[in-house]
Amino acid sequence: MRIVTLIALIFLIAPFVRVAAQGTEVRQSHWPNGKVRSQIEAKRNLQGRMIREGRAELYHEDGSISARGNFADDAEQGRWTWFTPEGRLTAVADYVDGVGRYRDLLPDGQTLREGTLIGQAREGHWIEYYPSGRKKLEGGYLDDVQHGRWTAYSDEDPPQTQSVLFEHGEIVERD
Repeated sequence: MRIVTLIALIFLIAPFVRVAAQGTEVRQSHWPNGKVRSQIEAKRNLQGRMIREGRAELYHEDGSISARGNFADDAEQGRWTWFTPEGRLTAVADYVDGVGRYRDLLPDGQTLREGTLIGQAREGHWIEYYPSGRKKLEGGYLDDVQHGRWTAYSDEDPPQTQSVLFEHGEIVERD
């Protein structure tokens, strides 16, 4: 009886095992000049929909690497890095389930700007810095659009400030 139950169970789950066991494929897009624009690993989920899963590489039009990172279950995961065409690191983001802590970097590695990304869209509180390390600008984003109070600071001691209130990208109040 156990063997019959085991065989029946195997036939019941076989379609799911087959889909889950299918390999990852590399999806490519190209620039108008024919060079690769992106290479992203993808696979079919249990519902049969293609999702990004695994390594992703983006390229500048000249063929040099622009960004690289990983996807897990169609969301950015782990460390993502961005580069200039000359290969200089310009930004990093550390993602957990599609939510990343992002930093733009100056050539010396110092943070120029930092905030949260959901996927590739800016969200929540962001800060920009002068090369001196002092705060230059801070404010919020909602769905990748400026939203809420933004404050600009001068690079002097004590700093002078100016602020603007945004509602979904539109200025509604100035200091």
